Amino acid sequence: MSQNDYKIQIAAVTAISCAGQGMADVIKQDDVKTYTQVIVKLLKAEHPRVRFESLNAISILSKCLEGKIAKYHKLVIPSLVQMMGEPVAKVKIHISTALVNYMSQLSYEDVYEHFDILTDMIRASINAESLVAQSNALTILSQMCTMADMEDVEPLLTEFMPQILQQF
Repeated sequence: MSQNDYKIQIAAVTAISCAGQGMADVIKQDDVKTYTQVIVKLLKAEHPRVRFESLNAISILSKCLEGKIAKYHKLVIPSLVQMMGEPVAKVKIHISTALVNYMSQLSYEDVYEHFDILTDMIRASINAESLVAQSNALTILSQMCTMADMEDVEPLLTEFMPQILQQF
C-alpha cells in the first residue's frame, strides 16, 4: 500500500476488517497473508487513527480468521510489542487488546516463541508512570498465565507479583 493519505489508509484497513468478517470461510490463505502484511505496515503509520484502526483490525481478524491469521505470529506479535512506546494514549490502550485477541488463537508453542519479548515488554511497562502502560502489562501477563504451563508461569509471577501488589 503506497498511499500516504491517512483517510485512504483508514478506508483500506477498515475494508480489510470487513472483508475478513464476511469471508472467513472462503478467504484464501494468500489473501490473509497480504491483509496481515498491510495491517502490520499500517501499525507504523504516521496518523494515530490509522494505527488505532490497524489494532482494531488485528482484533477483529483474530476472531474471524482464527487459525488462518495465526500463521503470521512471527510478524504480528513483534510488531505489536514494538508499539508499546506509542505516544497516543487512545491508541496505546488498544495494543494489549489486539495482542490478547491475537494470542488467544495461538497454540502454546507459538506463544512460547515470543515469551522473552513479551516478558521484556511486561518488565518495561509494569512500573511505568502511565496507567495505560501498567494496564497493558497486566493484561498481557494475565494472558500469558492463562496460556502457559505452570513451570513457565511461576518465574513470571515470582518476578512481577511483588511489583503488582506494591501498587495497592
